Amino acid sequence: MALEGSISQYEIDDIHRISRPLYAIVEKIIGSERIVELRRQKFDELDFNHNIDPSYSFVRLIRGSRGEGYEFESSDIDIMIFNKGVIVLNEATSESIWRTFEYHTIFRTEYSSPGFVLVKFVRSFDVSKLQMFYSFVRRNTNYYIGSNSYREIWRQLVNSDKFGPHGPCLTTSTYCVDYDFSLCLYSPFWPEQAMSFVSRSIHTGWPRQQVLKDICNEGCLLVPISSKVYTNRESTDLEWRISFSLAEKRIMKSLNHCQFLTYGLLKLVYKEIFLQKIEMRDFVSSYTIKNVFFWEISNDPYGWTIENFLMKFMRVCYRLIIYLRNEYCPNFFVTERDMLLGRICSLRRQKEAVMLLEHFCQKGVYLLLYSPSIGPNLRPVLNHSTALQDLQAEQQGGFELEIDKCHLRYVLMFQSAPFRNINAAVRGLQNVVVKAINQPERNVTTKLKINDILQQIATFCFSNYVSNRMLYRDQRIAMNILKKAQTFYCLNHILIIKHLYKSQQYEDTIRLITNLGIDLSGVMYEWDMRHDILLTERQSGSSYESIIKRRMLSYVRLTNEDTIEELKLECSERRVSVVDPGISVPPLVFLNFLLLLSYNELQDRTNRNRSLRKMYSLTINLTGNHIHRTHGAISWEILGICQQLCGQRNKAFLSYINALLDENNDFKEATNLRLKSL
Repeated sequence: MALEGSISQYEIDDIHRISRPLYAIVEKIIGSERIVELRRQKFDELDFNHNIDPSYSFVRLIRGSRGEGYEFESSDIDIMIFNKGVIVLNEATSESIWRTFEYHTIFRTEYSSPGFVLVKFVRSFDVSKLQMFYSFVRRNTNYYIGSNSYREIWRQLVNSDKFGPHGPCLTTSTYCVDYDFSLCLYSPFWPEQAMSFVSRSIHTGWPRQQVLKDICNEGCLLVPISSKVYTNRESTDLEWRISFSLAEKRIMKSLNHCQFLTYGLLKLVYKEIFLQKIEMRDFVSSYTIKNVFFWEISNDPYGWTIENFLMKFMRVCYRLIIYLRNEYCPNFFVTERDMLLGRICSLRRQKEAVMLLEHFCQKGVYLLLYSPSIGPNLRPVLNHSTALQDLQAEQQGGFELEIDKCHLRYVLMFQSAPFRNINAAVRGLQNVVVKAINQPERNVTTKLKINDILQQIATFCFSNYVSNRMLYRDQRIAMNILKKAQTFYCLNHILIIKHLYKSQQYEDTIRLITNLGIDLSGVMYEWDMRHDILLTERQSGSSYESIIKRRMLSYVRLTNEDTIEELKLECSERRVSVVDPGISVPPLVFLNFLLLLSYNELQDRTNRNRSLRKMYSLTINLTGNHIHRTHGAISWEILGICQQLCGQRNKAFLSYINALLDENNDFKEATNLRLKSL
């Protein structure tokens, strides 16, 4: 079946007439070009903020749909992690030029099957860093890394109760978001198996020459999973799959907005229509759809405009039919690898899938009426000629609001890796300032990063002293640093109070809490992203900075390095979390906790009991304005600690039980230890 003949049934005028409203509908669902760029920028910023610490051994990269700029409800967050001290050479590269201080371990790839390699150990300059992470398998006179055993060792190193296997990844869920962690090896070389992609791209002109150069210079990743089809039994545990996620993200960024929305429409149709049919689930994966989409652009990189939006979508669908009918779909980067191999196990099921896909495609645009997200928007446009103008007018105001939501959502997702010492923190601060000079548009996230680093520097100043004289000097330095950070969305007063308590200045702690309590008495939990609240705040003239600053008052971040002694158990358990190594505490709960502890140290029982009653009234009203339900577990935990401290053992027991029963409790081992201490 020729592609041109497949679409000849549609008149050009009808395609152009339907393409424009369809484009507007898909753009409304997926986002405008500015929104997509903002999503990508925020995830790039998260990667940058996590990886700037020179002393941090592992690099984290956010990939997958969210990293490419899509944001579907069912989308998870794919995170690639690799050790930057380990390098994987290809077959033809000399290892002598890579014997530098940057790499402590060298491996080399050997061809195994299309899209897969064996990873052979070459040399290590620091064996102590090697034994903990890698599992070696001896074969003849060489040592190889076993992919299955490597993945299992990583699962044991992290909290295995909260991570489950998912292909080459470890998957976990935090705050109703699924995270897939792929623990890989990095190779800075473009693999020999994918050289056909380079020559083909030069011939067709897509991707562009600069994009192609960046792709080849960036290299690839190796993920620990073996082939289910090609591998013989001896190599089952040795094969690693070549991941082209770095190249795919480069390509997705180079697409124009029409191409980007076409692939978004394909993903919507795949999830909402194709996956509902059991015939399609067995044969077509989302990654197969992406490869077919890349092949279509490579075959015809021109004419991807709004007027041809529907035509290009249908061409990709017909190309998929051809691949299914021929039982062969080449991988876009390694053409020898068949994406359908191992999926087609029944000729009858294959014919049913092809017939079903042809039936869908014959419906043309009416196929999209089956989609729950597209159908309700498309039906009025097909029935009424004025519906397109109404849709465009609605989008004009909706995009601005969506941009505001996108800004706030990703800014408030901001987390960074803790620095190991004050020198690393200062180097990290220098890197942030240099980036801010070169990229001034990153204003909000740059301020957040500066705030975070200044807090960590202040923490080092408070803790790194050897005499009373140095304590006094370093405290003054730390206080000045926190005051300087006041413009960077920081709960500086609460941080100062925390450090005063840790340095046993209880009277000053009580005085500052008493003064600050008046200002925080009206603080509400402002993490609400509803349209009406954001629209009201933006229309009233509130800036991004003022909105973010109010929402930053919603919690206090505590990590194992900067927490108080009374919460060491909870923070030490959260330290092993790869997603979020810390705990969040409502500010009023934390201040009342410090107030009660200070009164207890000063043996002021009257005020201590008054603080306990206030803590109790705050905690039992979890649906109130001051404590959000996601902070219920830590609030009950702190209340139990306070009650145990005041001798109310029975009430403390009930509070710990409530903390255990809370679905958001990520420190259950610590809670169980406190229960045993009763």
